[in-house]
Amino acid sequence: MDKVEIMALMDSVLGWDLSSRDRREPPPETVEAALRQLAQHAVSLGRDLDAHIRALPRGDDVRRPAAVTLEEASRRLQATARSQGGALRAHNLARLVQALTAVSVDAERRIHELLAARATAREAPAGERGWP
Repeated sequence: MDKVEIMALMDSVLGWDLSSRDRREPPPETVEAALRQLAQHAVSLGRDLDAHIRALPRGDDVRRPAAVTLEEASRRLQATARSQGGALRAHNLARLVQALTAVSVDAERRIHELLAARATAREAPAGERGWP
């Protein structure tokens, strides 16, 4: 699934009314398909975020919160895999995908900032460089 399809799926799943007493869950096959697709996407995002984390310098302000988010996402994905199916589980996976996406975007943006700063430093005359 591409990003647009995942976003549409997340919007759909998060639009399910799970708070009312007389709620009607979507058909089981719809829920199971959403669970499978969201879980696959969460795993893919987790791999991407892990690569972003490893690309960031150890002391970077973005690295630690990203690592904590990845650890929590991994824990929740494992717990979700063992739990019963259902619309609430799909809802939780959609929120997890949202969180992973946001943190991954922040980490990727930081990597680009660092790369741009390095490129600028290399282009500056030797006496004007702020760092080697």
